[in-house]
Amino acid sequence: MLFRGKILFLLLLLFGSELRSQENPVFEVNAVKYLLGTEIEIKALTPSIEAGKYSLYIAFREIERIDSLLSWSIPTSEISKINLNSGKVAVKVSEEVFDLLSRAIAYCKEFDGYFDITIGPLTQLWGFSSDEIVMEPPSETSIQELLPIVNYKLLVLDSTNRTAFLQKKGMAIDLGGIGKGYAIDRAAAKLRSEGTENFIINAGGDIFTSGNKVNGENWRVGVKHPREEDELFAIIETTNEAVVTSGDYERYFIFEGVRYHHLLNPRTGYPVSKNMSVTVISKTAEEADVYSTALFISASLNENEKLIKFDCLIIDSEGKYLATPKYLINR
Repeated sequence: MLFRGKILFLLLLLFGSELRSQENPVFEVNAVKYLLGTEIEIKALTPSIEAGKYSLYIAFREIERIDSLLSWSIPTSEISKINLNSGKVAVKVSEEVFDLLSRAIAYCKEFDGYFDITIGPLTQLWGFSSDEIVMEPPSETSIQELLPIVNYKLLVLDSTNRTAFLQKKGMAIDLGGIGKGYAIDRAAAKLRSEGTENFIINAGGDIFTSGNKVNGENWRVGVKHPREEDELFAIIETTNEAVVTSGDYERYFIFEGVRYHHLLNPRTGYPVSKNMSVTVISKTAEEADVYSTALFISASLNENEKLIKFDCLIIDSEGKYLATPKYLINR
């Protein structure tokens, strides 16, 4: 969702350490905007208010640009054009979108289809991508009808002509499991290109940190408890990396005592029930976004061979957890 409202800036002059003397003051510049279907906040430490504000403005403008390319709900986006021409013709795309789709397909192959960017028909059927969530599950028949057109192998990428083609009518790409991470990475790159090195991006709980806090310490990121309101399950000290969580507690509804959430298994068309939350730490938000989604769908505490690639925290449906050493468990 693209929301072109004003950016809300909050400024705070920080005092109290040698890094914040009167000769060399450090300012904290906060900006908040609703983009990508969530509230995005960027906090930066800067010696210049105006320079800090401008770097955040550039970062948010980059997120808007990415959203305008990738959102299936924006009719003019490149992804929308691919979806509208499913089963008809191949669509010429930009080099940036082609490269992202190529990486996405590689992720789909790595996870044997448990991560699948052609899941669009199912996410639209369930209604989790809309502003108002439907409060009851779709029929079994409607789900089964869509399963044959959810298959990343039916997305053809032609590198010679730089085109993308969905082979069956009704297919739809949904980059919800990778697009936000990519946008965060691009925003971080813009901040750094403007000379802002110490910052934290929070996109609806998906975090990217750079540099340090004003006292020179690493950033501390909390992982929300999936069932206890306003309680943290774990804390992570981090810098220059992303921390992304996929959980069943953000977009969901309860119907006849069963929790239904937005993390769907592409093979069955239904939400996955074996995990409550999966958090991944990686050098890029794109990678952390994909892996948190894919591991939520495919992994359990006894099937964790994928976990060795990144620091991870898995909380299963019974509240049991597996955590790599980087996590400080708040128990």
